[in-house]
Parts: sequence; C-alpha cells; structure tokens
Amino acid sequence: MESNTGEQNPPRRRHTSLKRRKYTQAIVSCLLLVLLGAGIAMLWYFGIELPFREAWNTMPQGEMLQLTQQEDGTVRLQWPQGINTHYYDVLVADGEQLIAQEDAPDTYVNLLYRTQIRGATSCILPNLSTGERMIIEVHSYNEYDTFFSQKIRPGEVVLRATGTFEAPVVKNLHWEPDTDTDTLTLGYDLIENQVCQLLISLDDGAQTWCMDLKDSNPVLHFGSDQTFPMLEYGQQYTFSFGSYIQTDTYLHQGIAYEGFSVSRETFLGTELNLKMEDEGLNNYTFTWDETKGEGYEVQKWNDSTESWTPLVQIARDGERFFSTGYLESYSDHRYRVVALGDQGTEPRELEFSTGATPVYSTIWPLVDLKVYGDADRMEVLGTAEKSSTFCVLDMKNDLFKIRYGDSYGWIDSNYCMINLPEFLGDLCSYNITNSVKSIFTVHGYEIPGITGTVVEGYEKVALGRSEQLVPLLYPTALKLEQAATAASRQGYRLKIYDAYRPGKASANVREVTEALLEQPLPETTYQNIPQTEMPTVAEGEILTYERLMTDDGQYSINYFISGFGSRHNYGVALDLTLEYAKNGRELEMQSAIHDLSYYSVLRRNKENADALSRIMKDAGFATLVSEWWHFQDDDAIDTLELKALWSGISAEGWKADNTGWRYRRSSGSYYNDCTRTIDGVSYTFDAQGYVTP
Repeated sequence: MESNTGEQNPPRRRHTSLKRRKYTQAIVSCLLLVLLGAGIAMLWYFGIELPFREAWNTMPQGEMLQLTQQEDGTVRLQWPQGINTHYYDVLVADGEQLIAQEDAPDTYVNLLYRTQIRGATSCILPNLSTGERMIIEVHSYNEYDTFFSQKIRPGEVVLRATGTFEAPVVKNLHWEPDTDTDTLTLGYDLIENQVCQLLISLDDGAQTWCMDLKDSNPVLHFGSDQTFPMLEYGQQYTFSFGSYIQTDTYLHQGIAYEGFSVSRETFLGTELNLKMEDEGLNNYTFTWDETKGEGYEVQKWNDSTESWTPLVQIARDGERFFSTGYLESYSDHRYRVVALGDQGTEPRELEFSTGATPVYSTIWPLVDLKVYGDADRMEVLGTAEKSSTFCVLDMKNDLFKIRYGDSYGWIDSNYCMINLPEFLGDLCSYNITNSVKSIFTVHGYEIPGITGTVVEGYEKVALGRSEQLVPLLYPTALKLEQAATAASRQGYRLKIYDAYRPGKASANVREVTEALLEQPLPETTYQNIPQTEMPTVAEGEILTYERLMTDDGQYSINYFISGFGSRHNYGVALDLTLEYAKNGRELEMQSAIHDLSYYSVLRRNKENADALSRIMKDAGFATLVSEWWHFQDDDAIDTLELKALWSGISAEGWKADNTGWRYRRSSGSYYNDCTRTIDGVSYTFDAQGYVTP
C-alpha cells in the first residue's frame, strides 16, 4: 500500500508547472501589447495631436478691418495682429459671402482677389470702387510639423466686412462766414455711416486732425475763447477735409484734400458798429467792431468850417478805442469813425450833448482849505488859501483834485466857488454888467459913480471876447443846474447878471448910493417907465432918490442894497432873468434888472417874473421880497460855515485841458512862445501856450 502511494505524485507536479508557464507567457504577451499600444498612443499624441494643439491661432474677437484709400486708387487693408499666427489669407469677393466650388472647397466662384501675407498685418488691394456689394475676409493660419508631414491649421476667428467700399469723398462742400458772430458754417453731402473729418494747418504747413463733423451743417467758432483762436493779420488757416465710413466691421478712411483758407479778413464785415460809453464827468470812450480796411480814423465835426477834422488814426491791428477826454459842459458834439481804404465800409457817426462837469473848471476857495494827499483825506499836504485860483482835474468823495505846487491834492468842493460858464456851459447865458458897464439904477435914474462903470472888485472879471468869470458856490451851482434844466424844458434859458459879488463891491455900491438918497432926481426925461408910473409929487415937493427907491418909506434901503455881508458876498446868490432859448430875447418883467426901487418888489410881479420864481424855488432857492431877479441858497448858509469874501477874484493861474497845462494871466490870455518863471520854477510854453516837456 505504501509503495503505490509514492509512485503516483510526480505526474501531478509536471502538469502544474506547465500551467504556470502558460500563464506567465500570457502575462508577458499582455504587457507587450500594452507597451505597444502605449507607444502607438504616444506616437500619435506627440507626433500629431500635440503639434495640432500648439498650432491653435485666432484673430482678436470683435475687431474691425481698416481700409485706407491711396492716391493711386488702391486701398490699403489693415487688420489687428493675430494670436499665434504665421500668415494671413486675404480674400475679396462679390456679394455678401464667399461661395465655394463643389469640387474644390478651398476655391471660390465669386473670388475677385486673394493674397497671402506673411510678417505684416496689411496689404494693398486693387481699386474696390465698383459700386457693388463686396466681401472682404482675413483668415489667420499656423503652420506646424508632425512626424509624418507639415500641416496648416486655420484660425478660429475670421475678420469679415461687407459693403460697397466706395472711396469716402466729401461732396458738394461749401462754406459761409458770418462776420457778425465770427463763425463759419459748413455744408456738404454725406452718405450713410460717413463722417467728415476737418484737418487744419497754419503758416508752417503742418496738417493736423482737428475734429470729426457728424452734423450736416456744423458751425465753426473763432475767437479768443473758442476752438479756433482768431488769426492775426498775415496769418491764415488752411482747412482740409477728409472723411471715413465706419460700420460694425470696418472703417474706410478716405483721402484728405484741401478745402479752403481763411484769414482774419474773412470774418471782417463792412458794418462799423460804433459804441459810446459815458465814463463820467463828460468823458466818453468809443469802441467799434473790426471791419475791412487798412485802419481807422476818428474825426470830429467842426461847426465853424462845416467839415470833419481828423483827430487820430488807428492801425487796423491797433486798439479800436478812442477817448474824447473831458468835454465842455452842456455842449453839442459830433464824432465819427472812418475805415481807411476803399472797402465799402460806411463811416459811423455819433451825435450827443454833454451834461455838467467840474473837470477843467476854474474854482476859488471861499475859505482857507486843507489840501489832502488823497481822496480819502488820510494825509494833509498843506493849505489852499481863500480866493486862490485853481483848476479842477477830477472829483471824488465831494473833493476836487487840484494842482498844488509841484504835486496834486484834494480840497473840499463844498467850500469852493466854481466858474459857471465852464461848469454849465451854454445851459445859461451870462452878462456880468458890473465888470464892464454897470446897469445899477434907481428906476432908470443913474447912480453917479456906479451906473456905467466897472464896479470896484470886478476889475478882473471880464476876460475879453465876451468871456467873463461868474463864480458861484459849487453846491449852489448844482441847484442852478437843476433850475436851468427846468427852464430849458419850458423853452427858456436863465440869463445871469451877477453871482459872487466881492464884499468891497457891495460896500462901494451901498456907500455911493446911500450918499445920493436925499438928493433930488436929475431933471431929465424918464426913459424907461411911463410917467404915469412915477410917484405922485405935490406942488413944491422934491422927488428924491430915496422916495423913488423906497416908495415914500414903505421899504428901507436895505431891501435894495446891502453892504458887506450880502448873500452875494458868500457866493450863494444870483441875479438873473429869463430869455427865450431860440432867439435870446429877454422876457418882459415889471422893471429892468438891477432897478434899485420898489418897482422891482415881488408884489408887483408879472406872469413872467412868477414863472422865473417858480423855476428857482422848485430848485431850492429862496427869494428876496424887493428884487424879482434875486435868488439865494439859504441851505448853504445854514449848513456850511461860510465866510463872506471881501476881495475880488482873478483868472490868473494854471489851467488844464485834454492837451496839457497852460498858465492863464488875469486878462484871460496865456503865455505862449516864451519861457517864464512861476513860483520859482522855469517853464517853457509852445505856440499854443502849453508847457513843453
């Protein structure tokens, strides 16, 4: 039994070993197959797939093609740089899309032009202006190598544009300048999606883009604060015009060409608009619009010669400005501005009348006045002595600016008398008879030593050529202006016979007249008043000056003539009448002016005297019961600390005007063509009497 068991075991072990060998062989075979498959896969991936992936390329999404028209009619096509691109394929075809041939997918039935571009992102296309719809495409490509051959991979994005691609041109261009507003209105015809481009060059010829014009009639504005600064003379803008058409897929830029040139003269018209500004104190300035021409000339009308007198010429590029300087009070003026050169510009004229101004008027302080260094009274330079002669140069804060020695200062205007003919001009007329031939009478009877003489104190009032000094306190003169203006509105003019009266003149007239009171009237025929109006005289009675003056004592001599202390001595009283403005004829009153008698009292006023009284009282003047011609400014007496001035006044002193300084003598004449020492300083005067530099 034991021997049988041992003999059967070895065959079973051989069978098992065989199975193991077969199993091992199978595993090896599988491994070899896996390795083979992996090798094949790796070969495919690294030799085909990976190069294909690395050859991915594209064009930027949403970008547009740009076409630029060339001078020779061709078109430069530009496109953005592709990503991972080796070259580009540019295709131009008829219609809205490329139509491929059935047997050759990469060829197209409607293809017009095709080119391949390497190393650039632009190319030149032939003339595209066919007027028909066309399509342009730009494809990107990448070349790559596999283990087996060289391949080409197309990009994922194609840039495409469709349109007629006509060369953009601005048609029917026209322009119109507006000389009133310094603008230029353009006009032209544009097609859909077309924009006009404005380019500009100055004298150097360099052309720069200025703006895109999308409106059909844009307006270009010229001026210092505008897009286009106004040109200087000799300069010009040269405008060129281009255009482009822009859609969602392409921009087609046309060729710029010169349109027109403009200069400063383009915007100049022939309307010379003249404007006047009142700068105050009768100083006027003129400005005017720039016009065509070689310059301008300001002229003034001369009544005596009945012609235009040239005043100044202004260059065409000069400041269009003229100042009249301070003009005389209440005077009429005509000015005009003429454009020089035959440019069709009509002259422009201004005609106006002035009001009152104290500037260049002669003044005399009634009292000693402080001279201030400025109009704010911060510094005192010295004292302007009473009755001294000064000339007003300016006015501010109720102060007159004057020449004071070798400098300038300011004095209080409220205490100064001003010369009425200079301050009010022709608004009033003047006849200061006391300075040439006094008309003081007692109801027509002469006062020996007074009537027909120059009254003491008036010796330097008459200046010749009918010119006389008529001083009146400045605040009172302002009231007189108001009264004179009211009279003018009624067709009258105030005629002034006396204003400031020196104290010694009042005293002299009083003294001489008072000495005659008890004397009988001379046996002469009464000239001016009918005898029926003379006092009744009983037989044996004597008619004296006093009886005729006082109406047998109804009035005292003080009613008709006062000594030193008269309101006239303070410069606040006036003797005046009314005359017709048209012919200068005086209105009839109940007596002659300066008739020192009861015939002049207010209770005898006629209608004309009442009219005069109303005019003066409305302006703030008070009356005197015994003289219809006398009016006084009591307000000035009440509010100002005035003092009566004994001595007379004189014209002698420095006198200024718009031209310069002159020195006037007491006679009213001026130094001229000579050298004189004044206040210790030597001055040279020219032929017109002005101080030379």
